[in-house]
Amino acid sequence: QRFVYGGLSGFGRHSPVWEPGGEPEVVENCGSVLTVAFRTSIMGRRRDTLWRVRLYPPSRLTYELLEGMRGAFREEITLTPVDDRTRLECCGDISAGFGPVGWAAERLVLARMFNHERQRTIKRYRITLEAAATAAGLVDLSRVPASGNGANTLDLVGTSRMRNPAVK
Repeated sequence: QRFVYGGLSGFGRHSPVWEPGGEPEVVENCGSVLTVAFRTSIMGRRRDTLWRVRLYPPSRLTYELLEGMRGAFREEITLTPVDDRTRLECCGDISAGFGPVGWAAERLVLARMFNHERQRTIKRYRITLEAAATAAGLVDLSRVPASGNGANTLDLVGTSRMRNPAVK
């Protein structure tokens, strides 16, 4: 769990989870609260975004959008040890604003985009963190039973939670 947390909270080239050219940069560091600049991919376009990241080692990180996109966006990543594995869960709150039009966009477009991006990111996390853990001698993949997604030491789950889950 600590190794996974270290990979997810390491903002820069030294962390294996960031895509080349998309490494975030810490703009301000106030202990457990960071301001981090990202090159965010939205519908195939790269945008500069600024996020407040709160660190709760070794089990949780939260992200809150500050600049770079319309609306509000918050995400929480939690890590839970399960036997000799780590379970990672992502939940996000999306608010597009713009009244009824924004409400429809949240449910019809943004939630779908968020889920797709989370699943892609979680898959990348699993692959890169497993490779880094294996290279560091922390994991012997030959001793890990195969799951439905192949051998892994991470049980990664992505979920999207809407700002108002009572409305469907």
